[in-house]
Amino acid sequence: MSYIGKTPASAALTSSDISDGIISTAKIANDAATLAKMATGTDGNIISYDASGNPVAVATGSAGQILTSAGAGAPPTFAAAAAGDMLGWGLVTLDGDLALNSSGTQYISSNQTARFLSKSNFISVSSGVISFLETGWYKIDYQISMARVSENGEYVRGIISRSTNGGSSFSDIAYSYSSVADAPQEANQYMSAIIDIESTSAYKIAMGYAPENASRCRFFGTGMPVTAMFFTKLAER
Repeated sequence: MSYIGKTPASAALTSSDISDGIISTAKIANDAATLAKMATGTDGNIISYDASGNPVAVATGSAGQILTSAGAGAPPTFAAAAAGDMLGWGLVTLDGDLALNSSGTQYISSNQTARFLSKSNFISVSSGVISFLETGWYKIDYQISMARVSENGEYVRGIISRSTNGGSSFSDIAYSYSSVADAPQEANQYMSAIIDIESTSAYKIAMGYAPENASRCRFFGTGMPVTAMFFTKLAER
């Protein structure tokens, strides 16, 4: 550019020399805006857009929550996993045969092991009392495999028993029957229940059974899921 007289001295361009809105998006080079030029935020927040297309911060969720879509027109939010997702799977097995030497309602109280396939340490067993280390909704499946040991006919009731007072007493929440006519016949029975474990200290489960007569049957137990109780954690409370 030509000037009349002396060439003006060079001067740095400052923000006060630029009117608002004068620089278009096309004039900003790609990748020119660095993280240092972004507004500060909260650790864990996510940037999304609201219904008007304006940027919005999605608040940080709690531990274990997942990012959940609210559909078109709303930013996502962090929420607990939806009910129905399987959050854990384990079982308690009978690790040796059990002779049913007396009649009436009883509970398997020894020779048991808690095992886990998808999540560790959410149930435990001690002296026949099964405890929960986490509250939540659980599906319980109880499987019994048994055989006659005498020539007289016999039936046995299998029971899923629950305590709400820390194991001081138990009540039936599900049961089934099976019978065998003569030795050496064998039989299997199954029962299920879905329960809400509101308190890990108060709520307990036991593997119950009630033979009609004494010394006529035995339960098979091999450490494998032959006679066993299965626990599926379905959802958090």
